[in-house]
Amino acid sequence: MTAGPPAAVSKVSLTYEERWSGPLPPAEELRSYDGLVQGGAERIFRQFEAEAEHRRGLDSFALAEDAAERRRAQWAAGLFAFGALGVGAFALHLGAHSVAAVVLGATLVGVIGAFLYREAKGG
Repeated sequence: MTAGPPAAVSKVSLTYEERWSGPLPPAEELRSYDGLVQGGAERIFRQFEAEAEHRRGLDSFALAEDAAERRRAQWAAGLFAFGALGVGAFALHLGAHSVAAVVLGATLVGVIGAFLYREAKGG
């Protein structure tokens, strides 16, 4: 018997990977959780529902606070504009026409600019 070349050796490697996307695992996976922990799937669903409710509550709160902040800013801007108009009118009454022109002109430009900016922004 003569020794010949060694026999070819081949290796096979197999990898299995499972993934899912989304807030909940697939149904088969949920059933396996029930096998590990009694009521495990139900607990996962309750946690998912509680988290979703919490997130919606935070979103609602943030939207309401944003709207309230915008209202406060609009009131403050309106008070400032009317105050500036009052100062301009008082300056006119005192005969300080150049001061009145600057105050009234700047107020008018600011108010018009704010409205144009809001319209351009789509608000």
